[in-house]
Amino acid sequence: MTQSFGPTGEFPQGKSSPDDEGEIVMGMAIQGGIIILHFGARISWIGLDAITARSIAAGLLAKADELEGTQA
Repeated sequence: MTQSFGPTGEFPQGKSSPDDEGEIVMGMAIQGGIIILHFGARISWIGLDAITARSIAAGLLAKADELEGTQA
């Protein structure tokens, strides 16, 4: 299965500002010893609710642990 990253054209929590371009699907991976966040498009900003912010933070911590070999 191929994951598609980028804008969905949806606004699941409504439009937060006039320049809000909507939801974007992102991916996170390790490549060449660094953590890559792939957005599938050029973006100027992202807005996160608390649940999404914590999810991204947890993902980044897990990837950092994986890079350092400190996985639980």
